[in-house]
Amino acid sequence: MIRLTTINGNPFYLNCDLIYKIEAATDTIVTLVDGKILRVSEDPEQIVNKIVEYKRNIFSKLVEVTYEEESSTNDRLDSWDGSDNMVDPAEREPK
Repeated sequence: MIRLTTINGNPFYLNCDLIYKIEAATDTIVTLVDGKILRVSEDPEQIVNKIVEYKRNIFSKLVEVTYEEESSTNDRLDSWDGSDNMVDPAEREPK
């Protein structure tokens, strides 16, 4: 979530994934995907920078998978015969 400020000066947090568009007018108008409109004091460039910073923070914490780890996982999947955790429909008890 990013911190924005209403035109009255009240701070609030907004889930930036809900933003449909940002328009520059006398105030900055943020339109959400559900059609709700918010007027904020930050300019569009500031909002975009906050979104980029927020997303970088999230994605920087993801674990990078190396080729060796991916290959090892694929080998295990390729050797799976599908037998574990499978029940033959004929063996199921009727309810």
